[in-house]
Amino acid sequence: MLIKRRRVVVTGLGVVAANGIGKDRFGDSLVSGESGITRIPSSDDYELPCPVIARVKDFDVSRYIDRRNRYRDKLMSRVSQFAVASAQMALDDAGIAADNLDPLRTGICYGTTTGKPDFDDDAARFSQSGIAGLDPSAWAEFSPHAPAAHIASELGFAGGVATTSAGCCTGLLVIDWGAERIATGRFDAALVGSGDSLLSPLVLAAFGAGKLLTKQSDPKRASRPYDLQRDGLVPGEAAGAMVLESLDSALDRNARIYGEYLGYASAVDAKRDRNGEGLARAVKGALDGARLTAGQIDCINSHGLSHPVFDALETQGFKSALGEAAYSLSITSIKPMTGASFAGDGILQAISSCLILEKGIIPAIPYLETRDPQCDLDYVVGKSRAARVKRILTNTRALGGANAAVILGRLNGSP
Repeated sequence: MLIKRRRVVVTGLGVVAANGIGKDRFGDSLVSGESGITRIPSSDDYELPCPVIARVKDFDVSRYIDRRNRYRDKLMSRVSQFAVASAQMALDDAGIAADNLDPLRTGICYGTTTGKPDFDDDAARFSQSGIAGLDPSAWAEFSPHAPAAHIASELGFAGGVATTSAGCCTGLLVIDWGAERIATGRFDAALVGSGDSLLSPLVLAAFGAGKLLTKQSDPKRASRPYDLQRDGLVPGEAAGAMVLESLDSALDRNARIYGEYLGYASAVDAKRDRNGEGLARAVKGALDGARLTAGQIDCINSHGLSHPVFDALETQGFKSALGEAAYSLSITSIKPMTGASFAGDGILQAISSCLILEKGIIPAIPYLETRDPQCDLDYVVGKSRAARVKRILTNTRALGGANAAVILGRLNGSP
């Protein structure tokens, strides 16, 4: 017996990013091309492998937690603080109080790389003072599940809570986690999100050793997806969250609807893949799941990492999956404004895709000056582009060759 799938929509957005906190500030900066990338202050303690960074500024977690629990902010790592803040913003934006959610019909899924990204500080304190040098809560914060646990605790949630970790693909994976449970009737709503703050000296050194980071010292030239002079990514930190609901639930509440979840797929590059075939398989899978053709996609919100190899592979993957339609799609990347926040990448892209659907403005890719001949598609450059986008494809690529793609659409643009 076939179960009729329910339609799933996005009704709440929350974001903490280097280019803006809150979905309005975040969205405005994308449209204006305002970047959160800055130079790293020099340090005599160690040699930094990258001269620029995308760090969140003016963040205060106390604005987002219960005043009676404010002592807890001292127990949370930075990524957990981001998680709680973005989750609260998403619920507020959706007009939902956490204590009104049915725990049997609602789920939380939040993903990250590690719950305590500055573990090198703990290692140094342990080396100097042994166990006495560690905070009593350090053991709990190391787990990738720590941000999800803090969200549930701070929001007073009593339902199912899950964690996932898939590098830069994490933000799209959590969307699929919630959407599929709503579509099949297990949940009526889900709070999903992801984030990272991998900016400790040890983690940055690891990325530097892998030759992944830019050497550019000018923040305006550091992240240039698809540009011939690109030389690596800009490390950043960020978090985002979404409220997903069944369409019936959203309509019953007369909720604001940003967009509809249409399809998702993931695929890993095989050893023999050299031309973006893994991404192509993910895009084709998402199209199949959404029952769409390539010609029914209007825009691509690409991973656009500003890496010499990955950007070219991404372009080839789009061509392979979409054929001639790839040349007629507007393509944007938000990395020049946000930096690369790893587990935060996918959710930031998906949030910006929702804003594109709602506002009808596709952010330009700033600083794209000399296009790489291998990257010959319709990238939005110069000024942000006004366009009535009905369906948008968002893709991410995680280190190791994992690819994910999700398709979102305007509610009145569904087939």
